[in-house]
Amino acid sequence: MFRYYLDSNSGILLVGGRCSYAFGVNNIGQSITIGGWDSRIVEDGSEYYMGLCAIKAAIAEYEMLGGKTILTDKVKSQLKIDSLEELKYILYYKRLTDRKILALSKEVLECAKEGDRISLSIIKSASEKLFNMVDIIVRRLSMYDCKYNLCFTGSILKFDSYITQPFCDKINNRYDNIDVFTYNNFNHKGLVP
Repeated sequence: MFRYYLDSNSGILLVGGRCSYAFGVNNIGQSITIGGWDSRIVEDGSEYYMGLCAIKAAIAEYEMLGGKTILTDKVKSQLKIDSLEELKYILYYKRLTDRKILALSKEVLECAKEGDRISLSIIKSASEKLFNMVDIIVRRLSMYDCKYNLCFTGSILKFDSYITQPFCDKINNRYDNIDVFTYNNFNHKGLVP
């Protein structure tokens, strides 16, 4: 799978979706995987992570511990509840499925497109977590010696520049030897600035 995405024996593959992971191979063949455990256990910058953040943001607004966000109404609508108090029942009786949490990531994107500050912050946080996975790979494999390609792929790419731009900015600011490109499910590779 690695060579399919990178057309090379070395580089980094970053996959973001329900969970996220990164796999890297340096020019002498050493490899490491970061992430991919389970997004319910590890906050990995995945779509699941963003869905959980949406719920946390709605609760924070409700309890006056966080800022106002249009996510609150989206969370209530997606979970088919009239009040966030009903969320306690869903949480206690385990009716909050992974699928429902994952679906909330779409609401985060829609709210970000409407300029919602909290939603934009959630996506930026996810981007930083994805960067951290790559950063660990680069440091642990000492990938400073030559040019490497980083393929960013997975369903998280539907977040387009909301996720790719802050991620690429961090990569470009830290590493001048890593070229990032995306590979989406439509069978074409596209360069990311």
